[in-house]
Amino acid sequence: PHSRCSSRAHCHCVSAIIIGHSFPICIVKSTMAAIEPTSELGAGTAEGRETFTMEELDRRMKSLLEVQKQLAVRDPREEIGTAILLDRAHKVQQILEAHPELSADYTPKMLFSSALSGKPNILKLAISMGADINTPAKDGMPTLVAACRTRSTTNPEIWAALLEHGVDLTVGDGHFSPLQKAINNEDPDLIKALIAHGVDPNQADDKGTPLYFSLHMNCITSFNTLLECKADPNIPHRGQTLLHYIPQHREIKEGVAVTEALLAAGASIDAPDRKGLTPFLVAVSYGRLDLMKTLTSRGASMSSVDSSGGNAAWVFVNSAVGIHHPECIKWLLEQGVEINQKVGKYETPVSRLQKFVAGVTDSDVYTTVASIFKEFGARFEDDNDEDADDDTSGKGEATEQ
Repeated sequence: PHSRCSSRAHCHCVSAIIIGHSFPICIVKSTMAAIEPTSELGAGTAEGRETFTMEELDRRMKSLLEVQKQLAVRDPREEIGTAILLDRAHKVQQILEAHPELSADYTPKMLFSSALSGKPNILKLAISMGADINTPAKDGMPTLVAACRTRSTTNPEIWAALLEHGVDLTVGDGHFSPLQKAINNEDPDLIKALIAHGVDPNQADDKGTPLYFSLHMNCITSFNTLLECKADPNIPHRGQTLLHYIPQHREIKEGVAVTEALLAAGASIDAPDRKGLTPFLVAVSYGRLDLMKTLTSRGASMSSVDSSGGNAAWVFVNSAVGIHHPECIKWLLEQGVEINQKVGKYETPVSRLQKFVAGVTDSDVYTTVASIFKEFGARFEDDNDEDADDDTSGKGEATEQ
């Protein structure tokens, strides 16, 4: 029994937690209960006691509960935040109807937060309340870019609603366009939807066309989706096509499959780049035997030459990268590529290789290639033609591609 209860023998005491404080409440079995107020005279004093009927006790309890209810009312801004987090559009609508002064501030906030966090019900409510889907957030991020910011937060209901209501499809965040976001997220459905709503799959920027961007980001699923949407594989970027680009980047996953996909989509197999190299010669230059075989099996010319007239063997010998892949030159010679074909008036792949063997400090790789040349009948000897010496002086170092 509570120490201040006057009917210790007949009561059950409980503590009601109200507004963070504990109030002793004595429930007496008899119809009358003598309870000493906690703020009155000290314990044990007979004077100052009040006697309550059960009805009075009930009334006072209701009064305390009403005070608790009034003090427990939350700030509507906090309630809106919780409702948005839980995607409870009806709750947000109720709060804004009760507090119309908050609508102007929270309508755009609802739009951006729902787009970022993938809350479709809140987004639809914001649009129905007049939110402008083409006004960027305070940090400059457009709504559509926010909606596809990451793969994990992208919600198809969100971007579908934005597309349906005419969101601007081209405005990016200063780094990536909506299509580039979709490509980076490997989201084929969004890629197809953007193109179906008017995005140009061939629109290039400083990162190249969407196809270039997909390979640069190593997003092979997106790359295949773009080809499915009829993206043009022949548009050049920085003086080369995609077939030139792939051999230079070993980090591209499934390089052979990507090359075959481009050829199936109509990529020009022997188109020259700004240096006059075909994709096959670029593959030779970068020691990509896998791509050399793929391209020739699909019809690439092995007799193609660079802008100086050098054939595949010449390109290989002059490449600081390809020379480290002797298996490539061996395969070329097995296919009948000529090692004594003239380049200009006097030079040949053999004469150029001889200069590298004699003039490069770290010549082990050139010596290895020379031994392969000898297997196919090459002879290494000094050229007695003085004009040849004058013509080739100063050209004894490998050039990087």
